Amino acid sequence: MSPPSFFAKVDATANPQLFERYEMLGYPTLLFFKTGDPDEKMDYPDYARTKDKIIQWVMKEIDIPSRAVSCEELQKIRDDSENNKFVLAYFGSKKNPMFTDTFLKFAEDEKRQEQMLFVHVEDENCAASKGIEATP
Repeated sequence: MSPPSFFAKVDATANPQLFERYEMLGYPTLLFFKTGDPDEKMDYPDYARTKDKIIQWVMKEIDIPSRAVSCEELQKIRDDSENNKFVLAYFGSKKNPMFTDTFLKFAEDEKRQEQMLFVHVEDENCAASKGIEATP
């Protein structure tokens, strides 16, 4: 599994030293340190301006092919007319080998990632509401 990832929001107007240190050119700015080393910051692509696109880009960069979603988010993804990908959802614990050894391994293939959106939901009630039994 990949190392933990953290997001932080900083008001650069209240912290101008950070604005200078990381050579920010404007607002908003997203800085991404894949290795944790500030000297190896990565620029995100211009198309990644929405929450979903930013999450998709970050997930690709940190090599986690599936993203956690709530039951409500899953429904929004399903109802999204702009989503032209097949959505494959896993319901159950992320600690289960069915997730770590099967679902994630299947989702790692780049061709599949281009065609499919991989998500996982740990809420057993969500699974039940869809008529699915979640894996423990």
